[in-house]
Amino acid sequence: MFLNQLKTIGIAVSLSLAFGSVLLAEEVGTLESEEGKVLIIRGSETQEVEEFDEVPVFAKDIIQTGEESAALLILGDGENSDQISLDEKTTFKIEEYKVSADDKPTRGTLNLLGGKVRSLVNQAKGRKEIQVTTSSATIGVKGTDFLVEVPNPEVTQVTTFEGSVALQNRLGDVLKEVSIGGGFSSMVMAGTAPSSPFELSRESLLESSSLIARPSSRTQEPLNARELTQENTLQGFHKAQFDRIVEDAARVKGSLIRVKIEFPADN
Repeated sequence: MFLNQLKTIGIAVSLSLAFGSVLLAEEVGTLESEEGKVLIIRGSETQEVEEFDEVPVFAKDIIQTGEESAALLILGDGENSDQISLDEKTTFKIEEYKVSADDKPTRGTLNLLGGKVRSLVNQAKGRKEIQVTTSSATIGVKGTDFLVEVPNPEVTQVTTFEGSVALQNRLGDVLKEVSIGGGFSSMVMAGTAPSSPFELSRESLLESSSLIARPSSRTQEPLNARELTQENTLQGFHKAQFDRIVEDAARVKGSLIRVKIEFPADN
């Protein structure tokens, strides 16, 4: 009888500790399901996120997107938040994310287990020390717009659109690192050094940038809209600005795109 009571108390204490750990888990941001099937795996529980729904996420959460699915992860809040767009068939884990306080930098460790993500690490204020890991590489970023692809556990490819990314891998006991600037890409395989960064053609950059790190759906029309109208007034023709407009419009798959360009009248 006494031993049974001790076992019961032990079970109760274990359950209490386990439940307490869930309650003490730190909310680090929100996840928005943009289309298709999106899951959050939290411990032994799995939650499906309804399309266009927004739910809190916590450290240690694993996010999975199904075929023809996409999601937007927003870490932190306000003007200094970081945005991560998850492509279809992607598995992504938030190891940790701590917002800066007392002059300390915002720190994050994120793990891309497979698939493709585009990350916009915002450097609006404060310092950022964000690290993305894969099974074959470690990517260090501060304020950067970049794409990470893991087609299989042995391969990682990183493409930088703005800023700079440090891509690392161990070759035996030696740590090899390359710096990837805007418009360049590098590939690394498990157990090998990263390739020298190679410049991408404009067409390749446009194709790579099709997964857009974009604002929250709270402030824009849902991204599965059948039509996107993009109007902009350019003070003279600026090719880079025009390219950016087309890239932003092209993120809506299968849409009718209208780009209206108004040139100032000659005096």
